[in-house]
Amino acid sequence: MEREVEAENKQWIAYHLIGLQPDKLDTAKQLVAEGLAPLGFNALVLEVDYSFQFKSHPELETNGLSKDQARELTEFCRSHGIR
Repeated sequence: MEREVEAENKQWIAYHLIGLQPDKLDTAKQLVAEGLAPLGFNALVLEVDYSFQFKSHPELETNGLSKDQARELTEFCRSHGIR
C-alpha cells in the first residue's frame, strides 16, 4: 500500500547563542521575547560546550547552566513559538 506523505517546507530562521551563563538567563529571555520572536525567528541553537552542569561528568564542573535552567529557557522559547 502506497502512502502519500506531504512534507512541510518551513524555513528555519535560527539564532545561535554561545556560552550562556546562568546570571544572563533573564537577558536571554528578554532577547527571545523582545527581539527574536517579533522578528520571526523560530529556532534557537544554544551552544553550551562545557558551560553546562553535567551530572554524568562532574569532573567537567563549570559555572554553566543547570538542567533546570536549560529546561526553563526551552519552555520560555516554546511559549514564544521558538524551538
